[in-house]
Amino acid sequence: MTADERFERIEATLETVGQMQLSIAARQIAREDRQDAWQQKFDKAMDGIVESQAANQKSLATLVESITRYVDAADSRLKQMEQNLDNLIRIITAEHSNGKSKH
Repeated sequence: MTADERFERIEATLETVGQMQLSIAARQIAREDRQDAWQQKFDKAMDGIVESQAANQKSLATLVESITRYVDAADSRLKQMEQNLDNLIRIITAEHSNGKSKH
């Protein structure tokens, strides 16, 4: 093989390597673009989840507050009923005692 043939072979090999590197680089860029697109979609979905969770948290806090007020009101009503029942028992006991003493 002559020197010119060797140089031609080396040039052909280098040309092939260069084309392969360009092809690999193009595929790498395309893959990175796809990854960026997926990352943007993922980030958008995560933002939506965070917003949804914040709304759920706010709704749950409102629900807990409403239940707390309802329970407090129910406790207040129960205490009033207990007081009324105690008063009624005292009145009945007093009337019963008064009625027995009259006979």
